Amino acid sequence: MRTSLAIGMWVLFGAVLVPPADAQGRRGGAAPPQTLNTEGLIQGARPGMLQVSSERDGDWLVTIPREAESVVFRATTTAEFLQPGLAVRFHATFRKTDKRQREYTATRPVSALDIITVLPHSLPGMYPDDAGGLEDEMFRSGADQPDAELRQAEPAAQPRATKPADPKPADTADDRDKSPPRERGRAAARETAPSTADELPVLVIGVLREYKNNRLKVNAGNALVIAELPETAEVSVDVRHCEWVRPGDKIELTARFYPALRGRAEGQRFTITASQPLAPDEKASKGRRRASREKKPDEADERDGNKAS
Repeated sequence: MRTSLAIGMWVLFGAVLVPPADAQGRRGGAAPPQTLNTEGLIQGARPGMLQVSSERDGDWLVTIPREAESVVFRATTTAEFLQPGLAVRFHATFRKTDKRQREYTATRPVSALDIITVLPHSLPGMYPDDAGGLEDEMFRSGADQPDAELRQAEPAAQPRATKPADPKPADTADDRDKSPPRERGRAAARETAPSTADELPVLVIGVLREYKNNRLKVNAGNALVIAELPETAEVSVDVRHCEWVRPGDKIELTARFYPALRGRAEGQRFTITASQPLAPDEKASKGRRRASREKKPDEADERDGNKAS
């Protein structure tokens, strides 16, 4: 049954990408592909494809781009959504607590965190807090070098030249609340500016190792960082895949299609915004499969008892 379903999906997938003979034509008679730029709502998702409805351009079955950089999915969620294996990004000030084990502990709770996709320009590590290029896709990390994250983080602890005072009035509490979550997280980290070189304000990019009792453990390159993440913390999703897409989500897309196959297109760039926050039970499918394979204590004891009898 699964084999037949898989074959059927590949046949459909091929039909989307391969134009018919009359569309390909002979020399001088080929119908060139056209570009579709539209926005609409997602009606459904299949492996490798999305069904999109646009008020202006009608209904389309669009393949998902293969390149991760060509897909953006944004949403909000809560700390309950976190699970081991997810890539995360946040700002905090850390103190080194174990020199031999390369372990760092945040000096105060983290107020904002992003769930992300690790890309070549944002490899896991600890970076200077002002390395905003990592978020703007312009910063190239040196995490492949020995002790890279420490060498990059240390300059952030050095005293800086005093800048001229900003003539603008200081932000009020209401203004700060209106700023994006990652900016609030950066501001919260800077409020605890280090008084010694032992405290480092950094941008952390890493893979979540554990989240238990409001306590984060993250593998950031070859360092382990520990921080408190309250249940009230703002958690944003900014990933490069469509695993958590749901019907009703908004999409802006660029795709290529052949006039003879209008309604079917090859996706080139997606920007998807979730219509509702992600719920804890909508975690990555691999997480659900892993949890389902784990034995429950009662079931394990019952099986062991049957074997013994």
